[in-house]
Amino acid sequence: MALIKCSECGKEISSKATACPNCGCPIKIILIRQVKKHLFKSILLVGILLSIIIVIFLLLPQIENKKVERMLEETDKNIQLIKNRISDVDDGYNEKMELFGLEGTIIYSNTLPSFIDYTNTATWNPGLGENVEHLYDNMKLLYGEPNETGGSHWRWQEDGDEYRIVLQQGDLGMKIIIQKESE
Repeated sequence: MALIKCSECGKEISSKATACPNCGCPIKIILIRQVKKHLFKSILLVGILLSIIIVIFLLLPQIENKKVERMLEETDKNIQLIKNRISDVDDGYNEKMELFGLEGTIIYSNTLPSFIDYTNTATWNPGLGENVEHLYDNMKLLYGEPNETGGSHWRWQEDGDEYRIVLQQGDLGMKIIIQKESE
């Protein structure tokens, strides 16, 4: 036997009674009101939880977009720093790129102290194989046959300087790297 609270008068009564002895309210009505009250609370709780989940799913892409925006801003800053450094580079080096029929910019590489003087990088569209052939032919005219050849690299030496052409496959096509190394 359990005690329940009468919804009319608020007194505790036996759950086996048919009506409240104080006010005469039938037990069935009291039980129905209690079930409705608990059902309403349950539905309200489920609704709140669903609302929270929906809000999270709606905000999640915006949070990811903000992360991407921050990364793009950092990339833009890095590009600007590189542009500022490249603007100091002697234009003569950049003209060499045009001489070989390539578009690109000189990027200094200080990874090895005073070993690599400069590195030229240019992107090559996979459909434009003539760029590599043109570059190879020009280097061959300037420096003769390469001292070393490979499937994706060639090396020439002249007066203690070493010139190297390396092809690297990238996401946007082939990358042509020209390096001049001093001894």
